[in-house]
Amino acid sequence: MAELGRKTKRYPSDLTDEEWARIEPLLPKPARRGRKPAVDLREVLNAIRYMARSAGGWRMLPVHFGPWQTVYWWFRRFVRRLPFRTIHDVALMLDREAAGREASPTGGVLDSQTVKAPFAEVRGYDGGKRIVGRKRHVAVDTDGRLLMVNLTPDDVSDSAGAQTILDAIRKRWPWMKHLFADAGYDRTKLMDKAAFLDFVVEIVRRSDKAVGFEVIPRRWVVERTFGWMIRWRRLVRDYEKRLDVSEAMIHVAMHAQRDACEAYVASQRAEGWVLLRDHYDDGGFSGGTLERPALQRLLRDIQADLVDVIVVYKIDRLSRSLMDFAKLVEVMDAHGVTFVSVTQSFNTTTSMGRLTLNILLSFAQFEREVIGERIRDKFSASRARGMWMAGKVPLGYDVVARKLVVNAEEAPRVRRVFEIFTETGSGIETVTRLRAEGATSKAGRTLDKGDVYKLLNNRTYVGEAAHKGQIYPSEHQGIVPRELWDRAHAVLQVSPRVRANQHRAQTPALVKALALAFRYQRMLDDGRYASITEMAEAGRLERGYLDSLLGLTLLAPDLVEAILDGRQPGDVTLPALMEPFPLEWERQF
Repeated sequence: MAELGRKTKRYPSDLTDEEWARIEPLLPKPARRGRKPAVDLREVLNAIRYMARSAGGWRMLPVHFGPWQTVYWWFRRFVRRLPFRTIHDVALMLDREAAGREASPTGGVLDSQTVKAPFAEVRGYDGGKRIVGRKRHVAVDTDGRLLMVNLTPDDVSDSAGAQTILDAIRKRWPWMKHLFADAGYDRTKLMDKAAFLDFVVEIVRRSDKAVGFEVIPRRWVVERTFGWMIRWRRLVRDYEKRLDVSEAMIHVAMHAQRDACEAYVASQRAEGWVLLRDHYDDGGFSGGTLERPALQRLLRDIQADLVDVIVVYKIDRLSRSLMDFAKLVEVMDAHGVTFVSVTQSFNTTTSMGRLTLNILLSFAQFEREVIGERIRDKFSASRARGMWMAGKVPLGYDVVARKLVVNAEEAPRVRRVFEIFTETGSGIETVTRLRAEGATSKAGRTLDKGDVYKLLNNRTYVGEAAHKGQIYPSEHQGIVPRELWDRAHAVLQVSPRVRANQHRAQTPALVKALALAFRYQRMLDDGRYASITEMAEAGRLERGYLDSLLGLTLLAPDLVEAILDGRQPGDVTLPALMEPFPLEWERQF
């Protein structure tokens, strides 16, 4: 296996000699007894890294890596024994020491990434991003190196996933003290756990005055880490069925692109090349703009004559715009700086390389524009014929032979949404009644107000296809009759504020007070507020008023039911209930 591998062309994902020298002592040792393994573990790791980089199937491994069954057997063994995590952590500590920092970090950043997981055993639905899949909860150091990852279904909140991260960090990185996070982590339970584990979690918030995109200190570092991840095609989505396999793939992929660039620089040592310690990675930022923090820092170093050659993994890592690239070349030429692409056979240290660069960039931009125009024209023509052009399958339909077909079980649910909304004129009341009837989305999630309004405005249900403001007859059969659609949209034409006021006017003040009291009590029970005083300050309410309001939750269940049905005694009024009353249910009114 090893002999065959050495005779063939190597891949950018292959381990260098220096990397192998670091990794080999960390791998499982062969047993003292029995037949010695004939497999070259270096080639096994090369095959695994090739898989993570290319996102191909195990059965599609090139033959010079050896039988795919052998590679997969060793991969599963490595997953069980966790050497991938160990290798990653050792490389992380060596990299920190090479950058002049302590091996164990004391500060880090928390964040999460939602990805689709088509083959996962357990998946969840992220309502904010409308994605069914898994969520990657990560902690990175202040340079973006991955410290810890926790994989959960998408419906697990950021703060809940971070609690597991805190436990793991305290065991694996004991010197960690300070963590940065966004506003999604500002939750009482997480903060209490952080304090118990002796962490300081600092919430870095976006400025209220910011307009458009803004680079937020500390938080952009973790976005760069996510950019490093998704450069490896196996991590663009979560293709793994098991969580431990998915985590192993993340540890395999991290930092490998920089390793390839460092290996190229090392190969040019005879030419006098010396690797700088600074990283100029802009993960999470589009290559279509020059407004990227690391790129701006690189330009400042170029102008200060600190850089002679720029080494990139691919040409598009520097810029994807021909006009922007012309500006970069102008700056580089003014200071005698050239750049080299590790995976593409040219460099700008020669005149032929510069010519090749200009030709490639011109054709790359031309190709992008032509492909974009062709796709847009094809999409428009298909929608004009009423064809369904993929995407999320709407509730009430299935996809058969790339066409929408009515789902007999879900179609009545869609019509029921239109009927209830036409009757009530309220999105909130529609959601309440749908939940009481047990109606769910296609993924089994309870419908919310946003889902209701999306259903009401989706012309797919009336047998039409919409594209750029134009309406076309569709190929699929409609679910909602035209008369019901028109009645629902007549209600939608009324201002939401007017409809809400009409609905509120029909609700007695005592019922509203009861609903508000039980809502506040649920917030206290869930730990969102530590005390009534804290809740009153957060809601800008009088403490005495809040005490009286919460007293409504102590009413007898029969009395609460009578109030909701409008059958309460005449002396049971809101002012009377806001005064002290007996706690014994038998003595209440």
